[in-house]
Amino acid sequence: MDDKKKIISSLKKSGAKGSIQLPSGVEFECDDARNVIIMTMKSIDGNMQQDDFAFESWAIVLKTYLKYDIELNVENYVNMTDSFFEAGKHNAHGGRFLYRVMKFLEQYKDWFHVDEKLKSDVKKFTEKIYKSEKMFSNTLNAKGDAGQKKDHGLENSVEALFAGKKGKEKLESYIKGISLSGEVYRQMPVGLFYEKISDKSRIFSGGKSAIDLWFLNEKELNIIELKARNNMIGIITEIFFYANYMSDLLISHKFLGVRKKGKGKYARGVGSLVDYINGGQSEKAESINQINAIMLADEYHPLVTDKVLETLWTDSEHPKIKYFRKLYYLNIKVDDISI
Repeated sequence: MDDKKKIISSLKKSGAKGSIQLPSGVEFECDDARNVIIMTMKSIDGNMQQDDFAFESWAIVLKTYLKYDIELNVENYVNMTDSFFEAGKHNAHGGRFLYRVMKFLEQYKDWFHVDEKLKSDVKKFTEKIYKSEKMFSNTLNAKGDAGQKKDHGLENSVEALFAGKKGKEKLESYIKGISLSGEVYRQMPVGLFYEKISDKSRIFSGGKSAIDLWFLNEKELNIIELKARNNMIGIITEIFFYANYMSDLLISHKFLGVRKKGKGKYARGVGSLVDYINGGQSEKAESINQINAIMLADEYHPLVTDKVLETLWTDSEHPKIKYFRKLYYLNIKVDDISI
């Protein structure tokens, strides 16, 4: 049973604006007797920002507008085996998916639930990554930068502008209420590896996943998920994942530390974080006590509203992550863009 039409109608009656479509890769069933919406994903093997895989985004939106509890299932889900963490035997999309479910359950457990098969795997996954002494994160090549705007698409071009000296002033004007001091860096990788850094030991999918922009401000790490002409609902999923990843790395120190490929200095500003990350024992490591997780876009999906942001922030049981929704102006001309 798929109640998409019923849910869209209810969203509009509850004040949701604009054209609303629910993803074809997820089935939605309303259990009115239990006041629960059951979301069943057809697959977990995809980019988390895309509609079919961004379960956190849909859960937050439906909770905000319809007040239902949310239950997540996966169609034909196959439980992970004991060899999940052996080289080459795991599905890295599956690893990142389990991490995301784990964190969402931790922080929204009053109204977010999963079926028993998924719950069993989340428990095993949690024990493995948090009790293991073999988890490493954030590998960076010691050479090269994040690329120049002429080499990349629109969003990377805008990133390059914001990270420049003039762009930094613009960025500060768009994120009022958040202090910006020091350098603005780009493209911080968010990998997780077991025992060693290689494609076969990768727990999270892809080598291109990265935090778009970030900067330190005394005791706070500020991370930005940037969108340009790309009003995807998955921006919520992305900023949630990145914020929790950095919290585990910098605040709770649940991952062991950072390794890099090659010799020389860390690239893209990560050297400024190494003392905070590796070991978490120094006085400096204890000084980071908050993650400011900032969505920054020139336009938003009609369901990504301040009302939804309030649920994301106030319902969360993570006391050291704060979420923000900010707008910027993007001007595109032939052969030129400006912010």
